[in-house]
Amino acid sequence: MKEILDKESKKALVAYRIQRAYETLREAEVMIRESFYNAAINRLYYACYYATVALLLKYDIQTQTHNGVKTMLGLHFISTGKLPVKVGKTFSTLFEKRHSGDYDDFVYCDEEMVNNLYPQAETFINSIQELIRDKDKFLQVVFPRYELGNNFRGPAGGLFISPIDLAKFMQMLMNYGVYDNKRYLTKETVSLMKEVHWQTKHPIGIYKKKGLQLLILDVDNRRLYGHTGNAYGLRSFMLFDDNYGYIFMCNGAKYVMALEDFTSLQEECLKELLKYE
Repeated sequence: MKEILDKESKKALVAYRIQRAYETLREAEVMIRESFYNAAINRLYYACYYATVALLLKYDIQTQTHNGVKTMLGLHFISTGKLPVKVGKTFSTLFEKRHSGDYDDFVYCDEEMVNNLYPQAETFINSIQELIRDKDKFLQVVFPRYELGNNFRGPAGGLFISPIDLAKFMQMLMNYGVYDNKRYLTKETVSLMKEVHWQTKHPIGIYKKKGLQLLILDVDNRRLYGHTGNAYGLRSFMLFDDNYGYIFMCNGAKYVMALEDFTSLQEECLKELLKYE
């Protein structure tokens, strides 16, 4: 017998599954870059599957199998017009491609197929997210009660912050732990954060070197430290050296992916910012 969830537990589980959908979409990007196209299809399917399961849970629709998830999606959301047929078809297509690629012999997905299905999968997940918003405000679903130090469903590190406050945080790191004449971290700690603790000859996007929670990026003979981020429509970066710091945040844009896992907009902004010294 399936456990009956209370209201808060259900919100938490919906939030987790939506977050898992976006994380799995990112996993698909890695598989595409490495030319593992069957694996990419698998990840695209599961990204859409996690989102669909979150939607069914939100609307108290129960099913036990993958085929049942597909059937309930069609019955309750596609046939009723809540989800456009073209968008809903993405799930069926990935369902079939994933099953064939995982279980049938001599079935190979190719680059063209994956590049065609990736944006469709992203649109599908975003559409599912909108349906969840219609049922309940999305932020209340994903972050039901945010308490400092007690949040496991939020952004990386649980950091909710404005561009201005992020700039203050960046200035503190640039000043080796000091902001507004107050020390928050020791100089030794910041120096340790900026040391290379991991590097690879096979980078994942721009991640070739990392310190302690800091991306280390070498651009035009300059070494920058910081972090990038994207989730729920956000694209951002915080990058700095000892003399200059750069903050980029965008919560909605029509963009294309550029080199090294930046969007074209992020890449162009960084290039322009680096001209001013």
